[in-house]
Amino acid sequence: MGRHLSVPRLPVLASPPEPPAAGEVVLFPAPDGTLRQLTAAGQEGRFSAAFRKTLANDFVHGQPGTWAALPGLAVPVQPGLHRLNLLTETISTRGLITDLGFTGPAAVFATTEVVTLQDGTPGSRTLYGDLWDATVHDWTTATESIGGLDTMFLALEPGTVALWVGKGTFRRETTFENDDTLYWQINGADLDTASTDFAHAGERSGKLAALSEERAVLFDWNGTEPGIGWRLEAWLYSPTGHPRAGVGLSWYDAQGNRIDGVSDLRPLPAGSWTHYSIEAVAPADTIELYAQIGMEVADGHAAGGVVYVDDCVWSSTGGTVRVNTGAYLQVTPI
Repeated sequence: MGRHLSVPRLPVLASPPEPPAAGEVVLFPAPDGTLRQLTAAGQEGRFSAAFRKTLANDFVHGQPGTWAALPGLAVPVQPGLHRLNLLTETISTRGLITDLGFTGPAAVFATTEVVTLQDGTPGSRTLYGDLWDATVHDWTTATESIGGLDTMFLALEPGTVALWVGKGTFRRETTFENDDTLYWQINGADLDTASTDFAHAGERSGKLAALSEERAVLFDWNGTEPGIGWRLEAWLYSPTGHPRAGVGLSWYDAQGNRIDGVSDLRPLPAGSWTHYSIEAVAPADTIELYAQIGMEVADGHAAGGVVYVDDCVWSSTGGTVRVNTGAYLQVTPI
């Protein structure tokens, strides 16, 4: 094993020693001649050599919104102290989240630094606490991400360390119950993000008060690629009604030119929460998507009009995340 500690230099014990202190592990030679590990919880495991698994073929995950296990990248572990090494290269459809995460047994972790290369730009992030179920890659702006980590963990029970990929979707839910309007911008309006006048669900909604004669909307941009499906929906309310309100999506090319757009814009009846929704696929040459929610009238509307907005969902409905051949997961007992 290339280590100075070896079985012949240690006394043979008829039974395991007393468990070590919390967060530590003790090695001891068993009567069968193998080197064993003992954790503070009293769990015993066999000491083995480094175990490394490599992805032999490109893995494509094409179901946004769910996790999928990377085939072959699962390493069994016994209780004890381990070193974990990882190298991955992921490519995702623009606009989708490139997510990778782990599952594993109950464990205590060292602080973990993930070193990254996102579309050629170096970076890093630090994970604290439990690494399992933590997201290693979670970038919406990078379509190609290379990540590596080197960390230590103390397994408290037998189990399997596995690498998963996916959850690759864009989904933004805005209920106005909490501070969830961070990414929305405002055009032609004032916005009360926690109005209690009316609510579709919960206790709050967004109160959109028009300042412009043309439009009063929440809006934002996101990167995308041709062929990716998108959905936008929201509930709108007006005590007095409004002649033209709803949701809209517009597609733009690399030169900033508008290619096309789709919308659900229609009269909003007075005193009734009304659902507006659209679902469309980004056309050829699209690189950016513009989304808007609110009120808009081609011939203008009186400044001062008010529309309440609630339970908005903006999401992608397609796309892929791929992990390239050569990605590996290595676990080395210490």
